[in-house]
Amino acid sequence: MLVHKKRYEAAFYQLPTQIDTLEMQNALRAKLLEKYSEEQLENPTEEQQADIKYEAGETPDSNRDGGVDQIVP
Repeated sequence: MLVHKKRYEAAFYQLPTQIDTLEMQNALRAKLLEKYSEEQLENPTEEQQADIKYEAGETPDSNRDGGVDQIVP
C-alpha cells in the first residue's frame, strides 16, 4: 500500500496449534472397533473404506489415490 510515496506492508500469520495425532488415531481406532472387527479393519470392503473415511473426516478427494491409510494398532 502506498501513502504519500511511502510503502507500507503487513504480514499476518497464525501460529499452528499442537495436535496430538496419536491420541486422535487411537480415538478413531476405538470408535471403528465398536463397528468393525480387527480383521475387517485390516482388509476393509469399499463400503467400509468409505465409512472409515467419513469417520476420519476426510472428503472424497482428500486422499487422491483412493486408498485408506492403514490404521496401526
